[in-house]
Amino acid sequence: MHSSIRKWFLVMVNLNAFLHHCAIMVSDIHWNIHFFNDVFGMEIYQMEGNNEAPKQIWLDGGIQLIASQGVEIPGSCLLNHICLRVPDVETALMKANKYHISTLAKGQNWIVLDYGLCIEILPME
Repeated sequence: MHSSIRKWFLVMVNLNAFLHHCAIMVSDIHWNIHFFNDVFGMEIYQMEGNNEAPKQIWLDGGIQLIASQGVEIPGSCLLNHICLRVPDVETALMKANKYHISTLAKGQNWIVLDYGLCIEILPME
């Protein structure tokens, strides 16, 4: 969703938080790029790596694809993290700390729940 549309949407629905993107580890990044483009019309807007061997890409529909370096298991994928935008990051982190979360070295805004779900918390723009 483009920035101006996203801001309009947030004003119209008065959200406190929303899913910014979903990062998915995939064994065949090229197949997934084609799939999300063909089926949903999502275009690449950012890439890490090069066209022949991208390490990860971001699609304009909120999907981030990360090339898996692990064992390939047919029919499966691994969720890397979800990213939520909130009105106040510090307040969200204070509330999250009540649940005995841990954080990643990337920053205090990267929290991990006890069962392994990783959540990146960003301010609303």
